[in-house]
Formats: sequence, structure tokens, C-alpha cells
Amino acid sequence: MAPYQERQEAMFLELKSRIKEDDSSVPYFLNEYWYLQRYEVGKEYPIYSRKHKNLEAKEEILFDVNQMAEGHAYYQLGGIAVSPNNALASFGVDTCLYAKGGSAGGLLMGAVMNMAPELFHGMISNVPFVDVVTTMLDDSIPLTT
Repeated sequence: MAPYQERQEAMFLELKSRIKEDDSSVPYFLNEYWYLQRYEVGKEYPIYSRKHKNLEAKEEILFDVNQMAEGHAYYQLGGIAVSPNNALASFGVDTCLYAKGGSAGGLLMGAVMNMAPELFHGMISNVPFVDVVTTMLDDSIPLTT
């Protein structure tokens, strides 16, 4: 391939120059959230985010695939599904299944992972507290947000 390396590089740069680097998808509305997918200049993978109720709301990053792909020669995220209560998400990476849950949903993801670990390759649990029993018994802490 050495004799063609220069041509191959020129063709790659030509094709790359025709791709809009800061592209984004058309937002879609689902269950009180606007979901978006965007690319940033100089980055290879998309960023999946959502905004609550309107497009001017604060952006919540669901998946920054650029961070997730670090250390991998190739990375493909797909099959994203958000639960009806908007607290949990499942997703696939290449041929693996992962789950993500926040707040009390993170605890649910931990329970699911313990019940059927053979189904999942990994889990992201965004749980804001450590002492579950004490926190659940404290009426001053809202657990539904």
C-alpha cells in the first residue's frame, strides 16, 4: 500500500472536507423532552442530549460518545431507549448491552444488574447518595426529582 499512501491520504482529506463537522440532527419531542444529536468540530463521535419541555432549556448530556470512545480504535453506540418516566436509559455498544439510570433509577439499574448480570456488559449508575436506608427514611429529601 506504500505507493498509494499519498493518494489515499489526499482522497481521505477530500472526502472529509465535504462533511459538515458541526452538524446536528433535527430535534424530536418525546415524553416532555426534546432529544438532540450533535457533532462538534474536531470530534469524531456524536453527543446525545435532551432538553426538558422546550429547546431553550438547559441541555442534559445523555451520552458523549467521544468520551466513551476514548481508548478504542472503533466505537459505535446505538439502540438508545429511554424509560417512560425519563429516569432510565438502555443502550448498546457494538454488540454489548449497557444500562444507565439516575437517582433512584440508578438503584434500580443496580438491582437489575445483580439479578441478570449475564445480560449486561456494563452499567452507569448516577446515584446521588450513598446511604440508601438513611436517605429513604429522611422525609426532607425529595426522592422523586
